Amino acid sequence: MADVYKQSFKQNYTNNIELSIFNCGLERCAPGQTWGPGIRDHYLIHYIVSGRGTYETAGRTFVPEAGEAFLVRPEEPVYYQADEEEPWEYYWVGFSGPSAPLLLAQTAFSGGAPVVQAGQQLRQALRIQFALRQVHCRLLLVHPDRVVALVAGGAGDKRHQHAGHAG
Repeated sequence: MADVYKQSFKQNYTNNIELSIFNCGLERCAPGQTWGPGIRDHYLIHYIVSGRGTYETAGRTFVPEAGEAFLVRPEEPVYYQADEEEPWEYYWVGFSGPSAPLLLAQTAFSGGAPVVQAGQQLRQALRIQFALRQVHCRLLLVHPDRVVALVAGGAGDKRHQHAGHAG
């Protein structure tokens, strides 16, 4: 297995009231690594580069894998766990503000689907721009409008209800 790592950048101040980026980063999870059960106070999108795992929200379980993205909504209990054999590697961006729901309404997440097939534009943008990891994350923290370009224009054209969900 490749080395486990996490690279994360956080903003300690909010200079944009309409859309504030809290954090962003890249992580290769350890086998079985978990978060939760817990509640976030902001939106959080994970784009999965490789691997798979489980994501539980609103009483449903999903199995997001490479090429998909999952959304954590504020104030909703969630739990997620990287697979033991093929743990996730993902990029994430956490954001909030009055414009956040409006932004998400323009994406494949608009119908409430917590897991979507990531659109080609989002995949390419994240792979290219996050290849610059520190530089791009810092740019997102200073220029949150770039999240609008990445998410609104690239989260896929249709909603994706993952087949691995149990009701």
